[in-house]
Amino acid sequence: MKDLGYNSYDSILNLGTLGVITFVYYIRVMYYFCLKMYNSHKSNIYGERLKKLGESLFFAEFLFFTMEAYFEFLISGYLNLSDPNNATGGKGISNFLGIYVIIVALVVVPGVLIYVFSRPIEQI
Repeated sequence: MKDLGYNSYDSILNLGTLGVITFVYYIRVMYYFCLKMYNSHKSNIYGERLKKLGESLFFAEFLFFTMEAYFEFLISGYLNLSDPNNATGGKGISNFLGIYVIIVALVVVPGVLIYVFSRPIEQI
């Protein structure tokens, strides 16, 4: 673990700023879904804004973010899962984050990439 430059098994400490950026990203996703629910009950007030925000959140930002942080997610999740009892502070959140980053790195990212690469080039 020391050879990789990490001093802890805790996912929250290992991800650092990347964890904060992930948190902000998911706040924006929740905002998008709340706006979408509100918009479905009203008369399409935020239609264009929702479309742009959805394309940005679920394709551009998600792909960029996960491709840039892919190995950090894998390493952080692996370290946390290899010794979950040693995680300091917020053990439950840290263990959840460790499992989450492993799932994102091994299931969601390859699934999104397969989806994007299977589309015709004109639609990408």
